[in-house]
Amino acid sequence: MPPLIGNGMLTKMYVLDGHVPRLATSLKEWSASFTETKRRVGLYVFKDPPIAISTIFLGIDHRFAGTGPPILFETMIFGNNLPEELQDYQRRCCTWEEAEKQHLTALREIKNYVLRFHLNSSTVQRLGRS
Repeated sequence: MPPLIGNGMLTKMYVLDGHVPRLATSLKEWSASFTETKRRVGLYVFKDPPIAISTIFLGIDHRFAGTGPPILFETMIFGNNLPEELQDYQRRCCTWEEAEKQHLTALREIKNYVLRFHLNSSTVQRLGRS
C-alpha cells in the first residue's frame, strides 16, 4: 500500500527502470531514486534572454482526479519577462517518450519567442538611434 501523504491522500510513488516507470517497492527505493540525475529528460538554458526549459520525471502520480495512466513527467519554463502565453508554463504527461516530445515543443516555443525578442530589441535600438 502506498504511504499516506498530506491529508490522508494516497499517493503512488514511482521509480524509473531505464526510461520505463514502475511502482516503487518501498519508500527507501523511491527516495534513493531522487539522488540520481537519470530522472532528467531534458534541460535547455538560454543565456540571452535568461530562460530555462526543464523536463523531469516527477516520481509521484500527479493524476489526482479521474482515471487513466499515471501522470509522471513535467516540463516547465523558467524566466523573467516572458510573454503571457509562456508565463507559468507547465505541461505534464505519462511516458518518457511523451516527455521528450513535450520538451521539444517547449523548446520550439521559446526559440520562437527569442527570435521575436531579438528582432523587436534590434528594431527598437535602430529606431532609437535614428
